[in-house]
Amino acid sequence: MDLDCIFCAFFRKGAIGKRDFLEDSNENSKNTNYDSCKSNWSLNDAVLHICDHFQVTKKDLTSQSKSKHIVDARSVLAFITRQAKKWPLEDLAVLLNKNSGTISRLATRAEQQPELLAIIDRNNFIPK
Repeated sequence: MDLDCIFCAFFRKGAIGKRDFLEDSNENSKNTNYDSCKSNWSLNDAVLHICDHFQVTKKDLTSQSKSKHIVDARSVLAFITRQAKKWPLEDLAVLLNKNSGTISRLATRAEQQPELLAIIDRNNFIPK
């Protein structure tokens, strides 16, 4: 982000703050530790992150759709839920309106597909 351009554009009106505020805000955003945030994730946070990554909605996840893209998102979510050991699979089953057996099968599906494991690993989806 070119702070000089932003500062010059809005300086007269003070629309977005003074130069030191902009610089501090920009520095703080660079230092955000995404991984440390994940240790405080709730199951709902995990759902939101998976939805964001796969570009699906929570409604898609709870639907009966068998679209590969949606099933992949469900599978990754089931896998990280099982691996994190922070949330019971039953909680995810209730959240997604599925039974526990379905959630377990989805987690196993993710475990058996290298491309899904690569997504999980690359995005560091499993909270500590």
